[in-house]
Amino acid sequence: MATTQSAPQRPPSGLVWRQLDHWRARWRRTWRGSAITNFVLPVLYLLAMGVGLGSYVDDGGATQSLGGVDYLEFLAPGLLATSVMQNAVGASTWPVMGSIKWDKTYFAMIATPLRVRDIL
Repeated sequence: MATTQSAPQRPPSGLVWRQLDHWRARWRRTWRGSAITNFVLPVLYLLAMGVGLGSYVDDGGATQSLGGVDYLEFLAPGLLATSVMQNAVGASTWPVMGSIKWDKTYFAMIATPLRVRDIL
């Protein structure tokens, strides 16, 4: 009876570090855009809606419908929550879509004997 021996499986930890280095190098090139979309745009929205629109809402005596709270104080927690959720979804889905659609990174990986769980 013949026995076959398979090559020992390497742990994927080395591959994880290579991917981490790749994404870190990418982030170093694009951090300015991330800073603008994750911080500057929500602050501008807060200023426009909270201060600009809030001045009309607060002057009209509508603060009673908000429980006596200024419109800016009413808007800020909701804006913070939506900003965090939007950034989390964008940070977790955009790299995958970009690697599939534009960079073609996953096409090269799929052409190898890797399994899907090895890639992701």
